[in-house]
Amino acid sequence: MAEQGQTSALQLALLSNRFEGCARAMMNTLLRTARSAILNTARDFSCCILTAGDELLAIAESLPIHVISGPDLIAAYMKEPHPRLRRGDAFLHNSPYHGNSHAADWCVVAPVLDDEGAHRYTVLAKAHLADCGNAVPTTYVADATDVYNEGALIFPCVQVQEDYRNREDVLRMARARIRVPDLWYGDFLALLGAARIGERRLLELLREVGVEPLEQYQRDWFDDSEQRMVAAIRKMPAGSVVREGRHDPVSGMPDGISVKVTVTVDPRQALVQVDLRDNLDCQPCGLNLTEATARTAAMMGIFTGLGTVVPPNAGSFRRLRIHLRENCVVGIPRHPTSCSAATTDLSELTASLVALALGDLGEGFGLAQIGRAQPASMAVISGVDPREHGGPFVNQLILAVTGGAIVCYIFAPSIIRFFLDYYRDSVHNQKQRFVFTGPIDAFVTRLKVATYGGIILAVPVWLWELWRFITPGLHPREKRYAVPFVLSSIGLFSLGGFVALLTLHPALNFLLNAGGSDLRPLLTADKYLMLVGLMIVAFGLAFEFPVVLMFLLLARVLTTARLRRWRRGAILSIVIFAAVITPSQDPYSLFFMAIPMYIFYEAVIVIGRVLKR
Repeated sequence: MAEQGQTSALQLALLSNRFEGCARAMMNTLLRTARSAILNTARDFSCCILTAGDELLAIAESLPIHVISGPDLIAAYMKEPHPRLRRGDAFLHNSPYHGNSHAADWCVVAPVLDDEGAHRYTVLAKAHLADCGNAVPTTYVADATDVYNEGALIFPCVQVQEDYRNREDVLRMARARIRVPDLWYGDFLALLGAARIGERRLLELLREVGVEPLEQYQRDWFDDSEQRMVAAIRKMPAGSVVREGRHDPVSGMPDGISVKVTVTVDPRQALVQVDLRDNLDCQPCGLNLTEATARTAAMMGIFTGLGTVVPPNAGSFRRLRIHLRENCVVGIPRHPTSCSAATTDLSELTASLVALALGDLGEGFGLAQIGRAQPASMAVISGVDPREHGGPFVNQLILAVTGGAIVCYIFAPSIIRFFLDYYRDSVHNQKQRFVFTGPIDAFVTRLKVATYGGIILAVPVWLWELWRFITPGLHPREKRYAVPFVLSSIGLFSLGGFVALLTLHPALNFLLNAGGSDLRPLLTADKYLMLVGLMIVAFGLAFEFPVVLMFLLLARVLTTARLRRWRRGAILSIVIFAAVITPSQDPYSLFFMAIPMYIFYEAVIVIGRVLKR
């Protein structure tokens, strides 16, 4: 039973879910209304709710680097230039010197005032935008010597709405500096909409439950979270560990950047302290951390290394002490230090070192350190595309591959079962199964299925991007073939994959029986599926042969007369090419590939002569 004035366990759970539901509604609004791929596909955004006292209350499924620390600093700073808050106010904020993560993460901050005009909550929606006004068309500028060289627009809690009406002067100024103004404006409206949805849901909650019960809930929720953190820390061994790491060299920093963390755990006092003060001063590059990302990185390392789940909010944070100093590369930057990449490189290294230090204290805590990498899919590139009459440029290709891979990973068991039937028919044993010889082989096989499937499913996208790359060099008459080019390429690749499947059965019969009856096949799934995947890709690419020839004809590199003269050499070249590219090296695959390629060769000659007329 709850004591008089306290929130019961049931009420605590219900209200926690209500606040999380408000934050999720904000997230859902942003996801469904954002215009740029970095938001509606990569989901690089976060939403959270803070109390009137600037304490983090609810974060839903937000990115930790966005919300663990920073929103509290922003909410507190909002009151400095705007001490009199009113319902309908909204502020645009991205200043790395006033609590934000980095300049590319733009926030819309809105106070939530009850019907009596009292400030009760603050909602914050944050999104990494496709363009933030940098001097170069990206939002990560690792070699920026300072914020002026970086070039980002900085908005330190600038009011963009009053009484729910936009301040158009501010928005016009932003649009004038953004390479993709329409895209940016759409994302800004999504941020604004998310904040207003959060405000509306909280006002409904205030009217339904009342101010006093909600304030009591906040106190009890923070106390409960603190006690859960206390319990987690008291299970940890006492001690102090120093860990050091180094970031790779970057432009202007030939020796890289070293990072040192000192982690101290005191189970008796139930405190965890992370000291980041013994590090380099801010460096003339874009890797410096902001106060928000330095605190968050340290706290991320703690939360991931606790060995148990504790709600990340202002209550559990009471048991953490993060020591920073001004003008430190992993501390509090001074203007005009550049912090362009503050959410990635050094923040991830710092979090990893903290988790590693906790692991040194005892079994069951912390995490092992791994080598970090930043794949191409993490790049954010903005600008206009002259091939699309000044339309916005977005990096779609990598997202297409990874999206297809995710789908194929989910359906990998069904894909494996489909190809297993070909193998069973070839060995005349319907009960035959694949084997694997190592503990991780099954997982690796599934990843390979996902990779090959992702590449195949991404074919329409990368063929379209290839055509868009080529078209600026073509004449207007030749650009008319864009749609036929893409459609024929997709169709021919699909046809090649289908022929590969038709070839698979006779090819397997030949290969599995080539050694005679004394050799019995016992294939691993990994090797068999790799062969199948390579055959599909090889046949698919080989069947693009007529598209390549047609393009060379349109570009006047080749003529139909020259193709006719080269028939004998073409036959020999096609057979050699098929022999080399077929992964199975059997005669069936060679002829199933070579014969269609020669038919395509003759067909291109006929089509070329027709077009010439």
